[in-house]
Amino acid sequence: MARFGGLVLTALTLCLLLAGCASSPDGTDKAALPPPPGGNVLYLPPLAEITLVTASGLREPREDWSKAAAINLADALQDTAGEAWTEFSEAGTAEAERLAASPETSQQISPEITGQPGLPSDLVGLIVVKTDVESSASRLVQGGLGVLFGGVPGPDGVEQTARLTLYDRATGEPVWTYEVTGLDPRDTKAAKRLIFALLAPLQQDTET
Repeated sequence: MARFGGLVLTALTLCLLLAGCASSPDGTDKAALPPPPGGNVLYLPPLAEITLVTASGLREPREDWSKAAAINLADALQDTAGEAWTEFSEAGTAEAERLAASPETSQQISPEITGQPGLPSDLVGLIVVKTDVESSASRLVQGGLGVLFGGVPGPDGVEQTARLTLYDRATGEPVWTYEVTGLDPRDTKAAKRLIFALLAPLQQDTET
């Protein structure tokens, strides 16, 4: 009996250590987060990448889910930041895809990204959400591993991240990044919570 109690105590201790090592569900430690640069932010269309994780661990991109998630994120972003601070044009979509494809390559933001007349912006913001959705079979097979690696990119885990990057308009260089643990943005309420969490550190007055 004493041996059993010792095993339980050891298991509980291990769980606490693992919980302490896990990243906060609220994202980057706010105490360590550098303050965002000053200036108004013009937001490009959010990008979403939703992937189905099969029982064998393979990842299958789901374009239909990704499009639905991107729409929910865009609606939530317009509601939160205000339509005047969003550039949801074809040029905006093209610029968002370019920045996401080459995050380390500095290039001046396209002059077509103008925003609303009379509302100059110093920064351009891009939100990228990546979510792995486990199939029912995958959850059964990898249930135990999901406790250890769920929400953290890993060999048997799932990725659920949402990242906001601010770019200097003149140089195109990324100047600030904030990341939170992602939710499934196919759900409209989850998409709104993600946008609120990502924009919270900026405290930008978007009223016009």
